[in-house]
Amino acid sequence: MEAASQGPIGFLVVDKPAGMTSHDVVDGVRRRLRTRKAGHLGTLDPMATGVLPVSVGKATRLARYITDTAKEYTGAIRLGRDTSTCDAAGTPIGEERAVAVDRQHAARAMAGFVGTILQTPPAFSAKKVAGVPAYRLARRGAAPELAPVEVAVTAFELVGWDPPDLEFRVACSSGTYVRSLARDLGAGLGTGGHLRSLRRTRSGPFRLGDAVRLEDAGPEHLWPPGRVLGDRPRVEVDDAERESLGHGRAVPSAGAPDGADACVFDTNGRLVAVARVEGGWAHPKVVLI
Repeated sequence: MEAASQGPIGFLVVDKPAGMTSHDVVDGVRRRLRTRKAGHLGTLDPMATGVLPVSVGKATRLARYITDTAKEYTGAIRLGRDTSTCDAAGTPIGEERAVAVDRQHAARAMAGFVGTILQTPPAFSAKKVAGVPAYRLARRGAAPELAPVEVAVTAFELVGWDPPDLEFRVACSSGTYVRSLARDLGAGLGTGGHLRSLRRTRSGPFRLGDAVRLEDAGPEHLWPPGRVLGDRPRVEVDDAERESLGHGRAVPSAGAPDGADACVFDTNGRLVAVARVEGGWAHPKVVLI
């Protein structure tokens, strides 16, 4: 955490409970850490649990620099019936169908989703249509037909088989809807299907082992910003250069490559800025002091 006079600064990894929206969790973080500034780094549906990273204080300015947004999940899919939302919270669609497939057939079908694929988001999603979230249109009975988007699935594995339920592990790019994977797997197997449960185990550099329950969260659980961005080119500054950065002035980049967004650390090892390196100088873009 940075200096107390600035209030809490850093990243909090929350183990989101089922039934809360991501916004609810952010509100809880604001109350617990007594700050007005906080934002999540990737929405989880209310039914989902697991890793929800929250930026706190001036660390909210750093979200654009967190480029590793790969996600990993575990969960369960119920075969035999589609729902309006592609998960257990939705209204069942049609009659329940028999699950006349075996474990090997299901595993082969899941493997067919691995790679770069085109995926249609669920009608009940935050995708915008003419500036309006699709879920709002769907609630009015005017569910839009959303265009497929390209996503990357690096693993979709069967880890438990108890028909009509199967347990899975998935690793995928940001923007992948696991609900759509459940829907499309059910369609491919000829049974229909929906997501029954979901737990996020990784979001970029944040993992489930790092997460704390919201009710336990405190300033001591904040990741310092440098822990998240420390793999970028590094520039170290003395006290005078640190003060210059605080006034928005460039400082020598000390060998960091031109064109890079470098992390600037003070003599105490604290991240004080992210700066663009040009012509041997680091020009501050985000200043945390």
